[in-house]
Amino acid sequence: MLFAAVCAVYFYGLGAVPLLGPDEPRYAQVAREMYARGAWVTPTLAGHTWFEKPAMLYWLAGVAYRLFGVTEFAARAGTALSGVLTVLLRWPGLLRLGVLWGVLLALLVAATWYAPVYARHGHAFVDEFFTQHHFARYLSNRYHHPQPFWFYLPITLGLALPWTFFLFGGLAGAAGTNARGEDAAGKLRVLAVAWLLVPLVFFSASGSKLPGYVLPAIPGAALLAGDSLHRYLRGAGELPAMRLTGLLALGTAAAAAAFLFFHVGDFGASMRGVPAGYAAALVIVPGLAGLAALLLPRRRELCAVALVGATLLTVALVVASGVFGRAARKETLGPELSEASAQGLGGLPVIHLHGVERTSEFYAAGRLAYDERGEPVKLEGAFEVEEFVRARGGQALVVVPLGEERQLHEHPTLESRRVADNGRYALVHVRAR
Repeated sequence: MLFAAVCAVYFYGLGAVPLLGPDEPRYAQVAREMYARGAWVTPTLAGHTWFEKPAMLYWLAGVAYRLFGVTEFAARAGTALSGVLTVLLRWPGLLRLGVLWGVLLALLVAATWYAPVYARHGHAFVDEFFTQHHFARYLSNRYHHPQPFWFYLPITLGLALPWTFFLFGGLAGAAGTNARGEDAAGKLRVLAVAWLLVPLVFFSASGSKLPGYVLPAIPGAALLAGDSLHRYLRGAGELPAMRLTGLLALGTAAAAAAFLFFHVGDFGASMRGVPAGYAAALVIVPGLAGLAALLLPRRRELCAVALVGATLLTVALVVASGVFGRAARKETLGPELSEASAQGLGGLPVIHLHGVERTSEFYAAGRLAYDERGEPVKLEGAFEVEEFVRARGGQALVVVPLGEERQLHEHPTLESRRVADNGRYALVHVRAR
């Protein structure tokens, strides 16, 4: 039953939202190109070698493309499966390897790709994969992701939700542990603290920081929060942590009401149209769990079950109601390019003006213009757009920031019409007069 719940958490709604942000669509497109070519050693994007990440992600996506077609679900299925298998392999007694066998198994898995890709590409692979995307990315700001040293602290606390206050309790409990003790619980606490702090400190010192880099620390945070929750369930204190978690749930319910019913701010405005039943559930579910945790913290099993159930149900409601899709609308151009295809414009070349929107690399694959370095072409004015359009048959789709769209409409030798926009970029159909 528990394993079924884990599978549901990983796989539910995988294809409900378009590919988002700059990385997910590019990785999905790399996998698509490897799958289409039947070439499983050299990753490529727009035909150029792509050595930013190891190939396992692309292999899993390629297999999923074969089984389910080239869809958002298939692009994410391999990652979800990896999570489920990790949980399964950590099941007590299922897989117990010593350090030696563990190292040998890791080397064997790594060699399935590192050996053939090095044999084929040699120094070019080593330079891009290791030198540029490991050492240079860590030691410098070459890839333009600077953040302060403390950047990962709030991110880690946010990723620990809804058990953040129990994480504090877990850290406090571990502080009194004898690091050289022989009891199993003490050893687990020491391991959890190291698991949390080593990645946190290591990536905090990096010159390039992205939120996902700190994910290796989260299992350690989960172990510490779980230890604190276990003490709470046994009656060994932690009542303040449960009450604070209840306040947190009530705050979540209040925020949901503000956004879903009163449409506060730009985010709230984007929530207009969410079905009333879903909106009510997104307020009631965390609200009831929060009240139980705040007012009845001594009903320990009731509070724990209520919070776990409310968390899982809220996540499912956020996906099913379309709230997540609305919230992430500005992070993808997938629906807008689909709308262009529905209007009969799906065969036109695609070009960028004054910016690059990365999801177009997946959703406009085969039509998006690239330069000789393998980067999407970014034009810098309406006259350059005119030259491009006349050289490509007289029509094109232009991806342009909303604030820069006007120059296309005012250009004397271009006819332009907005097809759609995602709140950040407009997709404009341009025709030469």
